[in-house]
Amino acid sequence: IGSDAFAYGVISTTDAAVDPAKYTFGLAGGVARRGVPIVEHCRVTGLYRSGSTHFVATTKGTIQAGDVLMATNGYTPKDLVLEVRRQGVPIGSYMVATVPLAPYLLDRLLPGNYIYWTQRRFLSYFRRSEDDRLLFGGRPDLSPNLELRDVALGMQATIGDLFPELADVELSYAWGGRLAATFDLLPHLGRTEGGIWYLVGYGGHGMTLATYLGTEVGSLIGGAQDDSPFFGLPHPTRFYYRGNPWFLQAAGVLDANLQPTERFVEIVVQAEAARGPDEFNELRTAMKVNCNKCHSMGFVDSHMQASDNIIKAADHEFAKAIQAVQGLYRDGIL
Repeated sequence: IGSDAFAYGVISTTDAAVDPAKYTFGLAGGVARRGVPIVEHCRVTGLYRSGSTHFVATTKGTIQAGDVLMATNGYTPKDLVLEVRRQGVPIGSYMVATVPLAPYLLDRLLPGNYIYWTQRRFLSYFRRSEDDRLLFGGRPDLSPNLELRDVALGMQATIGDLFPELADVELSYAWGGRLAATFDLLPHLGRTEGGIWYLVGYGGHGMTLATYLGTEVGSLIGGAQDDSPFFGLPHPTRFYYRGNPWFLQAAGVLDANLQPTERFVEIVVQAEAARGPDEFNELRTAMKVNCNKCHSMGFVDSHMQASDNIIKAADHEFAKAIQAVQGLYRDGIL
């Protein structure tokens, strides 16, 4: 590889790449030819069960089914089956495409036309396109809701770090989507107490795992098999996760070399607006003197004490949040 950023690499000659869009359309075409209806732009708004019949309310009407499968992975909504949502944490993954580059330049930077990816926690993956663009993907942090303009700027900087010759390369496209990771980093196949089948948590390997597990759950539902290696395994979650991945904002503060990122700098800048102990106590005394002009000191002290109790309670909750984030690092999620 034409970069000084890597000490070594490993080449696998037994792996291959697949175009996910073409693969998806191929699957869709296959089931459509067998008469299976595919209804697009049809959001599910409710799931209900009466006896052995499931009722699925959608924006285009209600349908009945003997079995229902949630295979929404990183797009699993919070307001349908929380049990499923709490198992998979949605994580953003993003890509950019440069303008077409000189073929001789790509020959030197990416020899052999391989698919490359790094081993960093916030990994990067990249390859050469058929029209001689650099396709570059990864995630600045784990958030699934980043602005694409910010993503593009971050990706552009990373490209420049790996390939200094492309430090000012122009980007033509940026896009992103969601994957899902579980707390045990294993994909989950199961069935809720309400009888809803689900698949969630491929951890970025959905092209292969979703294909395999989709076949497994299809055979389970259809009766072709009565068990699966993944069916019945424990599906852990965490007490602090109720469907909203608030803790992902804690990620991305340090880079792979434990150096502060731009997010860390932003946090520090905001923190400098806070007061140190001496300045805080000085302002607190001045506030009490000012309040005492209209109220008795006993009244002022009692309300200050009430404020102190609120701050202590907030500190206690913040400490629990820190412990939760530490657990995420310990579990390998962050």
